Amino acid sequence: MWHDGETWWEVYKFRLAIAVGVMFLFSAWGSWQEVRYGLWGRTATASVTRAYRDRDYGGKRPRTVLRVEVEIPLDDGATQSARLTTSPSARIADGDQIAVRHIPGVPRSVRLASDANVYAVVVFGFCLVAMIGFVIWAAKEANRPYGGRYREANDRPVPAKVVQATKKRRPLKPLKPLDEE
Repeated sequence: MWHDGETWWEVYKFRLAIAVGVMFLFSAWGSWQEVRYGLWGRTATASVTRAYRDRDYGGKRPRTVLRVEVEIPLDDGATQSARLTTSPSARIADGDQIAVRHIPGVPRSVRLASDANVYAVVVFGFCLVAMIGFVIWAAKEANRPYGGRYREANDRPVPAKVVQATKKRRPLKPLKPLDEE
């Protein structure tokens, strides 16, 4: 079915385009989070009120995390309490001053200022370029004359010797009906 020289390559490229499309969607969400923090986020120095190790049961296996409760000073002089989760290897203790990034008015939008996810933006850029490449490739394939990838090899003129040999063939004898035998 897919064993000829052209079809397996077309199916491979189609599957690759689907995989890049799925990566594009996930990286678009991750890069949107970074854009949100970039446009509306504020960096503030927060005081740690409580830092403790805890178990997080969000995945397949529970893992140890460091939960940090902070007080963020706002522009109007009030403070906002928030909780964030980070790696247990972070050296944060009660009473420390840490730099956090938050979006004012959005609950649970507090993160450490150093927790930027630049990788999602890079993957999004790669996927965007790849998707544009696949669209250009598909447009070129759709506008090319019949013959596909190996069109140039199939469109060569037939040598004159081959044409003469096919003209010299003797015609086939007609078949006899079965009931005459």
